Amino acid sequence: MDLSGSPHTVFSADAAKALNDILLDKTRSVLFVGEQANYRTLPLALGIARGSLNGVFATYYEKGGEAARLQDVVSVMQLLERRDSHPDVRHALEEFLTYLSGLGDTWQTLSDHIYAWKADARYLPRFFEEHPECPKDAVIWFESPWRQRREGPVSELLCEFIQSASEVQESSGGIVILGTSTNMAYSPEYKWDELVRHAEQRGYTHFDCGGSFVLRMYDYGYYHRSGSGMPVHNALRGSMILHAFVKPRSKPLSCFSCTCNLTSLSHQQSGTPVL
Repeated sequence: MDLSGSPHTVFSADAAKALNDILLDKTRSVLFVGEQANYRTLPLALGIARGSLNGVFATYYEKGGEAARLQDVVSVMQLLERRDSHPDVRHALEEFLTYLSGLGDTWQTLSDHIYAWKADARYLPRFFEEHPECPKDAVIWFESPWRQRREGPVSELLCEFIQSASEVQESSGGIVILGTSTNMAYSPEYKWDELVRHAEQRGYTHFDCGGSFVLRMYDYGYYHRSGSGMPVHNALRGSMILHAFVKPRSKPLSCFSCTCNLTSLSHQQSGTPVL
């Protein structure tokens, strides 16, 4: 199974480790945008891995699908409760169930808590204006972006997302994640050279973080679906990777050592000295 990343980018083990630390850091907020059937369970899996959903904000793009989202929540929790999981997963699930009991311990409450807000990945400044509860320094994660051909190129959507995120993350230290597939049915549509160039013009440094974190989320209940309902979970399991786009800090904050690692790497890659 190849976890080295996209054929058009260079995998960075250091960046992958730093991103892993950031995403599991309970003090860091993570905002998921672009909600579709293919990632409904991902925010929940991250919350379970962290022991709570505090700081995990998931969104929906189109109203509707509440029943499907609720069913996903039920399926993930029942699956993990039955599964003979790794001790780390069992421990995290126990911690998460304790957290859940404080929410009222109902699947509907949990589903409503995860998907409380509407967001369009192309218009993030508007989202943050409408929802000041979500901190602007949140890591912004767009998983498995896709659109029908009649709606325009996927590469155009990705550039619009990066542009939108950069308007929110005007200062240094911002982190954007794109979750994509190396499967050749999808990868050519991303147009990586064009996207990375577009991101660099907006102050980001790009890192290919490989697929190890996504595989970890599979262990915590992530189930990948296609928007059309095709059974692609197992077919794409080894091809899902994460790309981080980071705005370097001139003075990394010591209270977020994992963030410093990633932003320090972005300085090294861009040739900017860390002060």
